[in-house]
Amino acid sequence: MSQSKLTRKRTGEDDESAPSPVKKVKVLDEDDAPPAYSTALATAKGLWYEDGTVILNCAGEAFRVHQGFLSTHSVVLKARFANLHPSESLKLEHVPVLNIEEAARDMAELLSILYFRRNTFDNTHAVTLRSLSSLLHVASVYEVAPVRKDIIQHMIKLYPLSYTEFVAMPPGLRPRRDEAILAVDVARRFNLHYILPIALYYCCELPTTTLLKGYTAKGVAVNLSPEDLELCLIARDDLRIFQCTIVDRFAGGMQPSKHCEGGACRCRSSLVDVVRAQRCHHSSAIFTALPKSAIYGTGIVCEPCRTEWREMERKGVKQVWESLPGLFGLPSWGELQRNMNIDLASGS
Repeated sequence: MSQSKLTRKRTGEDDESAPSPVKKVKVLDEDDAPPAYSTALATAKGLWYEDGTVILNCAGEAFRVHQGFLSTHSVVLKARFANLHPSESLKLEHVPVLNIEEAARDMAELLSILYFRRNTFDNTHAVTLRSLSSLLHVASVYEVAPVRKDIIQHMIKLYPLSYTEFVAMPPGLRPRRDEAILAVDVARRFNLHYILPIALYYCCELPTTTLLKGYTAKGVAVNLSPEDLELCLIARDDLRIFQCTIVDRFAGGMQPSKHCEGGACRCRSSLVDVVRAQRCHHSSAIFTALPKSAIYGTGIVCEPCRTEWREMERKGVKQVWESLPGLFGLPSWGELQRNMNIDLASGS
């Protein structure tokens, strides 16, 4: 397409009494088959400024914004603006037009955050991982470090590195299980390896059919890589073994507390019943399932036995937590924490 000038499409804009229409512009090429440019999204988002010095064209959606303002936030856009030579650039209303490859709605979201300082990552409303992924992509492409950092910090809240933070996470903030596959994809694509242990752990809780078919929502389809799929299937079996041999070892050993008040025989018999009931139900959901001592302890075993059982469960869960990164071939929690701190400190 030749870089000839853009012309306004006549829609009654010369009539002052007519309602303000949605602007439609077109570029004349050699075949006289001009594509249309719409400002509908920009108008709805408040991103069409009459004093704007550049128009960003995202596949037909146009945003009239300010070169100077955006240059202070993105070195990539600053460099691209510098290459807009006045004599060669496409123009609309005497304003240069810069073609943007990213999706219009993703760009609108980024521009809205920059212009209106809107916080997309507070806990007052749900933010889907799919929308975070799209925004992280555009913030990374244009190297908008503060926005990228905010997204990463929110991702860490969803997939924490600390067991204490994991347990304390409000139920409304917990990510949807069916987004675990997408979380792994985001971590791999953007080198956020420190969220992988919990993202992969959540994958282990998914049905095998879901692991094989992948994540699909609103036109987005993501699958685990063959390597990650293998990691999850093997780790899921390991977690079930850990549930039996580490977390449930008090019930498995069937040894009442030395301070048993209910009679050793009664408590031992109760523990035997628990083991029989759970023999075929060991789960990989070690960190999200309710402890067995909470389910079976009250009214079944005496308080000293239940207290000792609960403490052994707690220690067992923390022991499995410490080994979680290694199950997926990842560095230790400490090294992942250091990598995360470096990433956040650099603002990359």
